[in-house]
Amino acid sequence: MAAAETLSARGSLEEGAPLLSAMEPASREPSPAPLPEHSTKKKPWKVLVFLIFVLITIVDVGAFLAEPPKTRVFEANICARWYEENDPSKLGKDGAVPEALCKIDEVQQKLAMIFGWQDTFDAIPGLLLAIPFGALADKWGRKWIFVASLVGLQLNSAWILFICYFRSLPLQLTWFSSAFYLLGGGPVVASALGITMIADVAPPDQR
Repeated sequence: MAAAETLSARGSLEEGAPLLSAMEPASREPSPAPLPEHSTKKKPWKVLVFLIFVLITIVDVGAFLAEPPKTRVFEANICARWYEENDPSKLGKDGAVPEALCKIDEVQQKLAMIFGWQDTFDAIPGLLLAIPFGALADKWGRKWIFVASLVGLQLNSAWILFICYFRSLPLQLTWFSSAFYLLGGGPVVASALGITMIADVAPPDQR
């Protein structure tokens, strides 16, 4: 009698149950619920790529556009100093010298020396810090290092303008502007991070 009740109870439990689910072990974990549709959507990568392109373009174009006026300001500064020491009669009432008189070898040689050392000092932070800042970008996030590089570029330009504004200061002080490239690695790191960020957000078939 007890055996019959057990069989009938077992039959009532297993009769309508699927065969495979009945044979699966009880310890099997339930399948995860499907993710909501909105959580699978990605950010618009084209907008991010556009913003990065705009920032890199502003940095590069701004650097090229700033070279001619900066060269002229440096030349005028050196020229005025040279004529103050050698021929004060060439100085105007405002202390300036006509540009045509600034093409002499003495002025151009000193101008080339200042720009040559400036390029050398500007390259040092990028050479030394490109790899360390690349590792920090992987650890902390690329956008923070990218922003730090842009801030360093702005401080670099601000220091040069500050020195040029006061004619009493020697132009050799502009060399210290390279120290601001220690904040973020300078234009080399900024350009590399921008390209890397574009590669990160763009789909493989669109790169």
